[in-house]
Amino acid sequence: MAFSISKHRMSYWKTIVFACLLFTVFVGLGVGAVWYLGQAFFWAVFIPLSFGASMSLATILGGLLCLYRDHRESTGQPDLFLKLVSRPTQIRRRVWRRLCNVFSPEYGGPLLVGDLVQVRSAAEIRQTLDPDGALDGLPFMPEMLRFCGSRFRVYRRVDKINDMKTKTGLRRLHASVTLEGLRCDGSAHDGCQAECQILWKD
Repeated sequence: MAFSISKHRMSYWKTIVFACLLFTVFVGLGVGAVWYLGQAFFWAVFIPLSFGASMSLATILGGLLCLYRDHRESTGQPDLFLKLVSRPTQIRRRVWRRLCNVFSPEYGGPLLVGDLVQVRSAAEIRQTLDPDGALDGLPFMPEMLRFCGSRFRVYRRVDKINDMKTKTGLRRLHASVTLEGLRCDGSAHDGCQAECQILWKD
């Protein structure tokens, strides 16, 4: 039986393997410092090596956790943290939504995890975009076209993302969600293999 692994999981595994190599190097150098350096130089070397080893270990554990959560998602199991973290919030939001619907049936409130939604047609979406092809700074990508007009369930609300374009750290998002199973295939981005989850505006 042929063994296959998805592109985004392979990316995680590469990061984990690289972090393991770094961890091994840092630990090896730390042990060498214990044996061969005098006390005057020991702390000057050992402290940054310990910091590097800790960061490498955190990367390894974080990557393994992401892979485990991805495995649970792909096999239809409930998310590891979703029910524990979001259930009280979801209950409050649904109560608020019902109250809003009493006074404004068309409002409906923000989309919640598990909501069944229909993506607007390409023509409707284009009417909402600015001259740069974006809505509130979030671009509409060619890879999203094939999902227009279809129905999906809301997978997550997204409040922050890592800004990979300007490299400025975390970027705040408003009224944005991901939908179950929808990932970018990279066809319009030079064959990118990251398989990022696609972001949609409410």
